[in-house]
Amino acid sequence: MIYLFIFVTELFSLFILSKLFTKSLSMLIFKLCRSETLTIHLIAIIFFPGVLVHELSHFIFAKLLLIKTGKIDFFPKLTGNSLKLGSVSMEKANIAKRMIVGIAPVMVGMTILFLSIYLFFAIYLRNDLSFIFVALFLIGAFQITNTMFSSKKDMEGGIGFLAAAILVFAIACLVLNTSPILIINSLLTEPVVNAIKLADFLLTIPLLLDFVTYLLTKLLVNL
Repeated sequence: MIYLFIFVTELFSLFILSKLFTKSLSMLIFKLCRSETLTIHLIAIIFFPGVLVHELSHFIFAKLLLIKTGKIDFFPKLTGNSLKLGSVSMEKANIAKRMIVGIAPVMVGMTILFLSIYLFFAIYLRNDLSFIFVALFLIGAFQITNTMFSSKKDMEGGIGFLAAAILVFAIACLVLNTSPILIINSLLTEPVVNAIKLADFLLTIPLLLDFVTYLLTKLLVNL
């Protein structure tokens, strides 16, 4: 149970750090160039690879779920005080489909991130790391970490879906006359626990990367 809690905490921390970093980086760029338009263009260039993966994840999952899609945009737009990095327009769908499409970038991002970290350590153990590969790995981890999380618009229907899942789980506990902890523990078999342990370890790398880059940008903004 503790490893599952650590995983959820790390994922939530990554979400918070990605939002804080994007905001502080935007403030730093604006401080240097004093132009809102130039700031948006520079943010678009910096995050383009990650935004590309993010929006294509929405698009591909929407197609797989037979949801009609429209315009796909990979460039940021400033709406009020918030910066929207990209978007995909699609027709309305049921809560479950919207939830799946909404979290698609997180699922794809985590998969790419874990595979990249695994490859990094595999090459490291062979003593075959080069400067270019390390640089590409850090840039890739930076891009995925700071663009994979869904926006409020992406998560439409998510709260309703989550509430329904919790209700079903609660009914199952009542019908089976058992506690939620016992049910969760029964699902946490040894292979599952080992996978969560590995995920906990792997997530520390992008967490440290995001934490350091956020502190640096924050420090530069306050100079």
